[in-house]
Amino acid sequence: MKTTLTAACIVLCLCCGTASAKHHPAPQQQSPPPPANQPIAPNALPSSVLQPFLDRRLDIILAPLDAPGLKHPEAVADLRSSIVDAMKKAPVAKQPAFQAALAVCNVLSQAVDERQRAVANLQGSQRFSGWPGLKHQAAREAAQNNAFFANAQITEWKQRAAQLRQQIEQLYTREREIEGHVTAAAADAAATAKYDHFGQTCCGEGEVRDGYDSSGDNFDCH
Repeated sequence: MKTTLTAACIVLCLCCGTASAKHHPAPQQQSPPPPANQPIAPNALPSSVLQPFLDRRLDIILAPLDAPGLKHPEAVADLRSSIVDAMKKAPVAKQPAFQAALAVCNVLSQAVDERQRAVANLQGSQRFSGWPGLKHQAAREAAQNNAFFANAQITEWKQRAAQLRQQIEQLYTREREIEGHVTAAAADAAATAKYDHFGQTCCGEGEVRDGYDSSGDNFDCH
């Protein structure tokens, strides 16, 4: 008899433990933090961080309202901070490229803010459009109107996202053009400095360069 009671207690304890585990699920893992934006390397131009950011996140920033969006909006602020930090150390000749990159960041921030507002409006309309058991005519009409508003919100954001994408792409194209001008100007300056260096080496004080001598190795000075 005692053995039977002991076995019954063990089974009861196991059942209680199983039921308790079902009512207390394991805590969900938190989403990992956003990958930090890499600082701009010395003497590098802003496209070195701006291009990877756009490749990874532009589609998510402009995602439809019924699709997952950017989980960490602060990533845009981090990108801007890295560009501002590098801009403080950049020479004057490179400043226009960094200014153009900040213009891209401004529109990215605007896109994030606009989508967050659109998502909030969509959630507000859906909160009342799916109530079960709506029996009154006024309530059904209100639900239909809210559903119509939700669809309009999704369509409106889709159109707005296309406009923002075009604006971002145009600004980034402009930024790359400016970087091209900066790189070309730096190359011209380096070539001029090298030319002057060779001229000073082969010519004496007060002499001028006049092409190469017959060997083709040195400037002909007179």
